[in-house]
Amino acid sequence: MVAPTVLVLVLCWPMLLRTGDTFGDDWSTHLWFVWHASEALQADHRPSLFVQYGGGAFYPHFAFYGGTLYTVTGLLSAVLGDAQHGYALSWVLASAAAYGGWVWLGRMAGLGRWSAQAPAVVFVTSPYLITTTYVRGDWPELVAVSAMPLLAASALSVLRADRLRLLPGLAVAGSAIVFSGSHNITLLWGATFLLLLPAVLCLAVPAARRQVTGAGALRVLAILVPALLVNAWFLLPDVVYQADTMIAGTYADTRKGIDGFLFLVGSGSLFSLSRRTADPDTADFVLALPVLAMGWVLLAGAATARQARRTPWWGVLAVLATVTAALLVLMTHAGLVLALPRPYVMVQFTYRLESYVLLGVCGALLVALVLLRDAPHRTRAWMLVLVPIVGASLVTGIAQVDRFKVTPLYSTYDKPFIPSMGIFASEAEPDVAAGDRPTLAFPAGLIRHDRVTLVAAANPGQVVDTNLLTMPALVHVEGAQIIGRRTGRTDQSVPQYHAVLRIDPNATPGAARITVSAAHPPAVVIGRVLSVLAILALLANFALLLWRGRRRRRRTAGDDLPGMLDE
Repeated sequence: MVAPTVLVLVLCWPMLLRTGDTFGDDWSTHLWFVWHASEALQADHRPSLFVQYGGGAFYPHFAFYGGTLYTVTGLLSAVLGDAQHGYALSWVLASAAAYGGWVWLGRMAGLGRWSAQAPAVVFVTSPYLITTTYVRGDWPELVAVSAMPLLAASALSVLRADRLRLLPGLAVAGSAIVFSGSHNITLLWGATFLLLLPAVLCLAVPAARRQVTGAGALRVLAILVPALLVNAWFLLPDVVYQADTMIAGTYADTRKGIDGFLFLVGSGSLFSLSRRTADPDTADFVLALPVLAMGWVLLAGAATARQARRTPWWGVLAVLATVTAALLVLMTHAGLVLALPRPYVMVQFTYRLESYVLLGVCGALLVALVLLRDAPHRTRAWMLVLVPIVGASLVTGIAQVDRFKVTPLYSTYDKPFIPSMGIFASEAEPDVAAGDRPTLAFPAGLIRHDRVTLVAAANPGQVVDTNLLTMPALVHVEGAQIIGRRTGRTDQSVPQYHAVLRIDPNATPGAARITVSAAHPPAVVIGRVLSVLAILALLANFALLLWRGRRRRRRTAGDDLPGMLDE
């Protein structure tokens, strides 16, 4: 355990030691949202769908993006006393989950203690995941992808066991909650990957199909289904209202972007041994695949083909190689991605599919090690060739982490600097032409429990601009009515749709009383009820599991008692 822990800490050392710096395009953006989630939890003692800040009151970010991830990390930040500490620790835990998931899979496959580390090392030190961390700063995506190996390992453990055990069950629940509560794009593509790959394996490899028993499947579903429903509190409003958001109207631009960024996944970028690109503007944006490990897998498969091609493991290797190759083709051909259903096209950049290529490569690496373990002694020598390959991945990965440039973090989190702010505001409201109107601002510091009341110097029927950057279906306004939106733009030319209000005709002249609070439409209420019921179901499952374990131990102790008395 010491070596993996040291490796994970080394890969995360910049964010652990350089706490005054920020990394990547979106790194500080997600930290900013974590800070707001932590502040809301400490003030209201419950999660919220909204971010409250001066430039965008009642902004429903957590209703559409990673609500559970931000909430859990915000809670961790509150416990540690600082948002940066909780945020940095979440990166560490994500890497540890990915590493532990791969080792767990390897051990279940019968690999030794050290050989099981190889797929884990290749995965966590891969150029793309390090680029995602320190260049892109895409925290929700990395967390969701990192949960997938642990989810697969724990679910397989529960499936194969004779009964449900506490630690595997907790691992299934925790990884499923994090995976489905972090990043919508990864949830869609990742769930498709996790469902289709086992289905293909069961169809193509009869021995794999025999591993699936009715009792085992029920055990997995008993934990997995309520764990997924824990996120209903924000996923259900997301599904119901996503079509009205500004980002939903960018489908045409997304299609153009997929084609426009295709050059990043050219063969020169993907099949490179270097962890720097030739273009100085994107030198650190490295998407190189672990080509040495991929080559080793192909050679190991060829070396074991004669002895093992009739075994189930060789069939598993063939399926993984085929699926990985198909994903690689898909990633490098924009036309194929654009032919998919609309939700899949919202992947934005095809290089995001490299996460699933890496999962396939590391899975194939694991299976190749299993094949060599059962091969004749001379063929097993191929395992030694993997040692310098894994070592090279380790050394170059650490070097890649060490060279990234950093920039100072903002001195205060509460600044309206977020370039993507507004993408989840409503685009369904009509535009209200600009005019000489007063602006009514709802100060973030006065908003408590998602509710604020102001007495404004406005007259009955008067139209006012506001700082409400929200979804009208998710808020309730008293003393005024939302009649449309005022379209503005940030310094980054991102549209912002602030609500325009008409004061109630019955308001007190010069002292209109206006209250804005969180609304409770059916999607929000049902989502919260489902989440509460799911949490209760998980607690009941694990309480029953603990009770059965205690009862079993007592029965075992009782069975031993007669023998003890005889002695």
